[in-house]
Amino acid sequence: MIKGALIMADEKRNTPAAAADPAYDMAKKRQLNPQADEMNRVEMRQGREVLTCGAKSKNSATGFCKSIAGAGTQHPGYGRCKFHFGNATGPKTPEGKAVLYKLVKNADVLIEGFRPGVMDRLGLSYEQLSEENPRLVYCAISGYGQNGPSRLKPGHDLNYLAEAGALQLFGKAGEAPIVPGLSIADVGGGSLMATTGILAALLSRSISGRGQFVDISMHDGAISWLALHGAETLFAGIEPKGGERPFIGQAPCYNVYTCSDGKHVALGAIEEHFWHRFCDAAGFQEMKTEQWPVGERALAQKTKLANFFATRPRDEWVEILASADIPFGPVLGINEALHDEHAQQRGMLQYMDHPVEGQIPQLGFPIKLSETPCTMRIAPPTLGQHTQEILGTLGYSAEAIAGMREAKVI
Repeated sequence: MIKGALIMADEKRNTPAAAADPAYDMAKKRQLNPQADEMNRVEMRQGREVLTCGAKSKNSATGFCKSIAGAGTQHPGYGRCKFHFGNATGPKTPEGKAVLYKLVKNADVLIEGFRPGVMDRLGLSYEQLSEENPRLVYCAISGYGQNGPSRLKPGHDLNYLAEAGALQLFGKAGEAPIVPGLSIADVGGGSLMATTGILAALLSRSISGRGQFVDISMHDGAISWLALHGAETLFAGIEPKGGERPFIGQAPCYNVYTCSDGKHVALGAIEEHFWHRFCDAAGFQEMKTEQWPVGERALAQKTKLANFFATRPRDEWVEILASADIPFGPVLGINEALHDEHAQQRGMLQYMDHPVEGQIPQLGFPIKLSETPCTMRIAPPTLGQHTQEILGTLGYSAEAIAGMREAKVI
């Protein structure tokens, strides 16, 4: 039975704060109470609990929600459904290490985000902890992985994308790469890869009865996202750059256009029949036979479409072209997107009560399960909020807990 996960993180690790985000928690929770029933079924994690241990990250709350940051909580956007205990220095002490060993005995998964070698120096390596619990799945997430010349190099999302050859895909033709607006390497190369690796290890364990070490590199993960554009390099010798290849800004049929109100629309008419429908609806019969122009002809066609969309406001274009049944729609702001009728019906914006802030908004669940629907039951915790409770379940007395608190073990 999957009991759950224990997440360890430190604000000085080489991975960004996002490395301990909720995607890591999928299907890997720790069962504190063996008698807990279906009430423990939360989010996408099939009824188990996540314990997080770490200090407040200096970059996790700045600029987001100062009042919550001031209350000493985890980031309000990704701390939900976790229990927080201890601090980052705990595992560095004999008492804190003893606590971790007790937790590991019943854990299904341990996730750590330190630089390679830190857990070994702390006496908390996979080899050591697997002796305590042979069924443990131990996932180490780092910037560049556990081996290789860059293994100890610090980095952030931008660095991993840059060194994976992915950053050059973002930008305009002839210009320098831009900073992407999403944490692609952190989440897509780290969180999602960790989730997949952990689930594969858990499936393997169901057959072999033994856990294993899962080495996740956000740099590796970013490289794996190059399947489409990397093929151009590997098989055709083409070095794709933003604005210079069809699917990254060069093609007029697959592009973003500015409307008369300063807002934007996205046209994604890749398939020929969609392009023909667009040309019919827009009155561009002469362009139907030239969907993928290059060079000056591409610039001319793009200019023609830009002038066309600049004649009306965004929402009017959306209404006009709706009947064409083509991949076309508005470029929405985050607030617009979250309050859009479709996102609302899909439950992608939800609310929950927070002990300090009252009702707070939360992003919904992208995975919909028919038998074990995702729910939210625990608000983002204050730092160390569950320390007393967790240590109590491990058999520590109130006096012992007070002693550890005084010694700053917790």
